Amino acid sequence: MPRKRNNSPGDVASRNFEEAAAFLNAHPMFSPLISRANIVREPHSACPADGWVVVTSLGHLHIHPTRRADAAEWVYVLAHSLLHLGLGHFRPGRRDLEWNTACDLFIARFLGDLKLGRAPEELCDIELPGGTEESLYELFCAEGVPKHLHNPGTAGPRHLDMLDTGRMQLGVEDWQACFACGLTQAVTSAVNVAAGRETHLGSYSQVLTPAQRARGWFISKLSAPRCSRGRL
Repeated sequence: MPRKRNNSPGDVASRNFEEAAAFLNAHPMFSPLISRANIVREPHSACPADGWVVVTSLGHLHIHPTRRADAAEWVYVLAHSLLHLGLGHFRPGRRDLEWNTACDLFIARFLGDLKLGRAPEELCDIELPGGTEESLYELFCAEGVPKHLHNPGTAGPRHLDMLDTGRMQLGVEDWQACFACGLTQAVTSAVNVAAGRETHLGSYSQVLTPAQRARGWFISKLSAPRCSRGRL
């Protein structure tokens, strides 16, 4: 996976970001997504100055290049962006604000139930209504998006975190198939943990140690289902 990064040994922002990315690479549910995404972490990325991550329809994750945050927070916002891809949220013809907000709220509830990472402070106090993306979208189109629910995504205030850059005719990744593969791997890993063949599925609330990441990577290479590009 091509990555642009700051390799300064004293760069805490980079170190925490890389730790979070490594965690998701080792996570059975998210590894098929992040391994195919193109992470752009440079000064001229499309991420707003007060944002965290913006994801494009072609699978580019534009990361704020200097934001300092805990690795657990990076796990949360990266997973949020990857789920936009995996859940098929790029759908032309939708009203941008209403659809993006509906998808953000659905993902926030999903990650909350999964207890993956830790939501940044500005995303912690957002009310999470029930319903699917579709039902929330229909509600917002009919009644408008309540002000207290504006911008629940990872792009910061006044910005949407999904950027539709079109779809190329060739080489388009089937992100939903990648996510389905990740779900299969997660179920397999959970069964292995229950049977004692693995010691853990992965810590959802904190980042793995380097030794745990290395072990998880080795086990995934030996036993995880294979995923081809674009299909299961």
